[in-house]
Amino acid sequence: MTMETAQFFTQHKSERVKIRYGPFTVPAMSVDSGMKNFEVPIAQKPCTDCLVTWAQAGLEYPNGTVANANNGLWLHHTVFVNTQKTATICPQGIKGDPFFASGNERTPADICVSG
Repeated sequence: MTMETAQFFTQHKSERVKIRYGPFTVPAMSVDSGMKNFEVPIAQKPCTDCLVTWAQAGLEYPNGTVANANNGLWLHHTVFVNTQKTATICPQGIKGDPFFASGNERTPADICVSG
């Protein structure tokens, strides 16, 4: 986890953190079209006793450069799930309650005053 300059609510001593999960070894395109699922059963949290107001998915190579279609990778889907809760929508579906999802578009979830 790395700390970055806060974007919102600086008057409340907000913090912006970047959490990396992995590294993961991605198969070649010749193996299952390069598709593979990765799971992090117990993911690092950005904080405790806090409020998350903004989130964005990304994909990086181990050296920190952005991984994207133009340099060999595609973020097909990523889903964050709270496994301690039952899903609000489709409770018989996946285990847990999904609260954030993204793909290669990497659209941020902005749930603060500007969003």
